[in-house]
Amino acid sequence: MRVLFLNQYYRPDPAATAQLLTDLAEYLAAPEQGCEVHVVCSRREYAGTGTRLPVREVHNGVHIQRVDAPIARFTATNSRTARLADFAAFGALALARCLSLPRPDVCVAMTSPPFVASLGVVLKRLRSTRLLLWMMDLYPDIASALGAVPATAWSHRLADRLGHVIYRHAERIITPGYAMTERLCRAGIAAEKLDTVPNWSPNERMPRPTTSRADGPFRILYSGHLGLAHEFDTVLDAASHLRNRRDLRITFAGRGPRREALMAETRRRGLDNVTFESPQDLDRLPEFLASADLHLVTMREKAQGLVVPSKLYGILAAGRPAVFVGPAHNEVSRTLDTAGAGWTVAPGDGIELARHVTRLAADRALADRMGRQARRYYETHCTRHVRCRHLAHLIRHPA
Repeated sequence: MRVLFLNQYYRPDPAATAQLLTDLAEYLAAPEQGCEVHVVCSRREYAGTGTRLPVREVHNGVHIQRVDAPIARFTATNSRTARLADFAAFGALALARCLSLPRPDVCVAMTSPPFVASLGVVLKRLRSTRLLLWMMDLYPDIASALGAVPATAWSHRLADRLGHVIYRHAERIITPGYAMTERLCRAGIAAEKLDTVPNWSPNERMPRPTTSRADGPFRILYSGHLGLAHEFDTVLDAASHLRNRRDLRITFAGRGPRREALMAETRRRGLDNVTFESPQDLDRLPEFLASADLHLVTMREKAQGLVVPSKLYGILAAGRPAVFVGPAHNEVSRTLDTAGAGWTVAPGDGIELARHVTRLAADRALADRMGRQARRYYETHCTRHVRCRHLAHLIRHPA
């Protein structure tokens, strides 16, 4: 079987979609899977480092085809028109490259950039290639929900129509969370087209679980993107309630459009129990996650069913408990509850978040037990092998 993947980012890019796609592509390219795997992506990295990657490369059996299009970055400095132009440039060059390749049996398109699956629709019409949509974010709904694009804007209406064209042509639509699957069902997508396959910890390398440190401050960590879909006011409210606890430290490690505003608000509140760090390199991330005593995962209410925080799986793999600040009926809250690895706090309830923090800080044995349960759940249900095996089955049998 010849499989073609479409996504703007691929290894060695550190973007989450690049890491997940690399794991799946290399899984399918393994000799025992019997697939010829091609990836069409960009030569430039998501972080905009200026690195130019090879146009063609074979890595771990995967045939990588890169096109030299500018990258659209979701930052305040980029206008909507510029981002659309970037997407169009990548799409045109990627389509030309796709058409130069041997006919794929199936095309698996992700959502970076939004609507890259429209190339899969063209391949289906021209070359009878089956189309699967592997979704990470729900566009254009997420853009309007977070205030980036008004729902009445022409670009939103056009994107909404394009999305429904893609849904109609896709043999199967795979989402990372049940809330997103349910949202698509409510939007009129046939249930038999939809499957839910949660993510995993990319580049899977799991350090041996360790017990909490008896000495030193209890470390609460938020590691990841500081984006528009995430809820941070509740975390700062909890930090305000805990400002006199010198044995507790909250750390944000990441970049994103809300980092500067978050730092400014921390200074305004005088929260010297909150610190900021740069994100860790991928090869150091597992140990970094394991160094915390408690993790935070956050999501705004209005992002429910539109995005799924994937950082949870690295936390589970590291054997650490977590508190989710977000909607109660969500993939993250369901997983934490099932695994016995943490709690969910409603956005705005900083007092409840502070209560969970102080409870675990006072009972390190409880924190260790929840961490062991987190690791056990990951090893049983969430490993790369488990998730990729499920995805591989759907790719082989898309209808």
